[in-house]
Amino acid sequence: MASKTILELPLALILALSLPAPCGICLSQCSPAEYEVMGGCCPMCSPGAGLRIKRNCSSSSDTLCEPLEGHYCTDPIKDGCRGAVEHTKCLPGQYINQPGSASSDTVCDDCGNNTYSDGTFTSCRPHTQCVSLGLWTRTAGTHTADAECEMRRHHVVLWVQLATFCIAAVVLLACWHRKRS
Repeated sequence: MASKTILELPLALILALSLPAPCGICLSQCSPAEYEVMGGCCPMCSPGAGLRIKRNCSSSSDTLCEPLEGHYCTDPIKDGCRGAVEHTKCLPGQYINQPGSASSDTVCDDCGNNTYSDGTFTSCRPHTQCVSLGLWTRTAGTHTADAECEMRRHHVVLWVQLATFCIAAVVLLACWHRKRS
């Protein structure tokens, strides 16, 4: 009898271990790149590659990922994406010829002569023509910055002298007119 009990013990232990455990003590069988949904494992979107979940997995399909805002897909699959990177940022002296989308990178082009961009413009802007504004050019424009204009000091002095002369002329005319009356 004792030998029968010893044989039954391992069989009972094997049966107990093969039965599903209550949910409170279940350990996930999913890999670190997966998450558990209703007892099954679903793949996660690649970490750190600019992706987010487009559609959660189900019993009939895997997780579908899509690029985050400001990223584009570098590894497209049917209805989704496996890899994404951030859009290129145009450099100063370049303009955004074509903004990036979820499926394509930003296209940057260089500014031509007498134009500039800080890298965020959608077209190059012409340099300010200081002379046409009656000003002097302090700093000539470059591909990355506009021209800087200034009023020369002697221009300021001339304007002050002209204003003083006009005021004096008005006062003198007023006095002369008063004497005649």
